[in-house]
Amino acid sequence: MGEPLLDNSIAELKNGHIPLLLAQAYNSAYGIKIQLNDAVLGHEQGRYAGQVFLDKADGKGTAVMLTFMGTAFGTLRAQGMRDGLNQTAPLVNVLDPLQGYTRQQANARSAT
Repeated sequence: MGEPLLDNSIAELKNGHIPLLLAQAYNSAYGIKIQLNDAVLGHEQGRYAGQVFLDKADGKGTAVMLTFMGTAFGTLRAQGMRDGLNQTAPLVNVLDPLQGYTRQQANARSAT
């Protein structure tokens, strides 16, 4: 993942003898690492988000998708989320990193 985003937190968990389960490809000597099917996981997340839009906003609105782009798991999960959301609530406008948007483009699209 590049920067050691979680190193301090992982060190504190280790020092506190708190078990850690890593579900991503994070380089740490501490913790148990598991492999996930990121596309399927993202699809289920997207379906859940779509259901929330159906229940709370008549299946309409704008969703902003956040993920770790530039990584295989981030790309797979993002595509799965988009697919699951589109399947469940196709009228939701999705702003996501797969489109390569900038902050200005996201602001403009969310205003529509």
